[in-house]
Amino acid sequence: QNGAMKYAQSSLLEMTKEKGNLLAITFDRIQNRAEVMGVYMEEALSQDTSAALSSQYVMTETGTMTRKKDSTKSSSQQSNIIVPNIAPLSDELIYEINVTERLDRYFAQIIENEEVSWCYIVTKGNLLRCSPYGDLNAFFTSDHSQVSDIFYTQATNQYNPDHQAIWAGPYYDYLGTGWTITCSQPVYDRNGELFGVICLDLSIEKMKEKYFTEFSLGQSGKLCWMSNNGEVYYHTDYDSLTAEQGETLEKNIFEDVLSEERRAALKEGVLGGGSGIKYFEENGEQRMFIYSQVEGADSVIFTEIGIDDFSSFYTVNLKGIMVVVLINLIL
Repeated sequence: QNGAMKYAQSSLLEMTKEKGNLLAITFDRIQNRAEVMGVYMEEALSQDTSAALSSQYVMTETGTMTRKKDSTKSSSQQSNIIVPNIAPLSDELIYEINVTERLDRYFAQIIENEEVSWCYIVTKGNLLRCSPYGDLNAFFTSDHSQVSDIFYTQATNQYNPDHQAIWAGPYYDYLGTGWTITCSQPVYDRNGELFGVICLDLSIEKMKEKYFTEFSLGQSGKLCWMSNNGEVYYHTDYDSLTAEQGETLEKNIFEDVLSEERRAALKEGVLGGGSGIKYFEENGEQRMFIYSQVEGADSVIFTEIGIDDFSSFYTVNLKGIMVVVLINLIL
């Protein structure tokens, strides 16, 4: 039984490590995409751009600007824009609209090949260009300031003086995706001024479906993905949590009321680097964290479960596996 338990724990650890590695690969790939897009956009800023505004861009009744949909293209092959009615239609804004249109084919490639919900750029002039094409006026108020949103502000020089790609969130997406994290890459012009921020969105729900649903944790088991300073990206306790558009998930695991044993196990084990199993006792119950760092993403994924619950859960599942094996042998 002890040998079987150790094997079960080892198997769960291997699964945790595998999911951590897959998350790390996804983060690295998306960040590379954002960085390449940033380089391309900065090169585009040095090229000649038309000063005339195409007739495909029109004003709405609420004073916002949008783009007519091209019926000959799929939604993923084109972007829409929204400019709030608080932004005057100046020559500079027309330039921003025209030069960012060059991103459409690159956005289409990312949408087609990556686990990205939305690709977009927000410019200093309050232009949002977003792909796949959707009715942006249905999600944003006519006076919404895009440059005040977390995916823009966190990438600015004030918070990101090195001008690198950063990860913002989680926050509740404006476009109906739910909890989202965003890779934001600032774009600077030849004068060193911020032109805008390129953003690639990852849906937490899609991450959960792809990486977390395989975990079987019994009655007391929990799963968490958090940053290395305790900011929660996903936790089974918050699975059904909703919020207002743009609201951030300000949940730090260390701000909860924690026993000394739990706090120590988190800091010394889960956040100690690498991967492994950390045992601790809480309220007379033996529990364990099974964890793995998400390399390059400054985060960690871990499961928590009581030893007795894990033992009984494993035993039940082991019996089920044996029944399946016997049936297969008979057949």
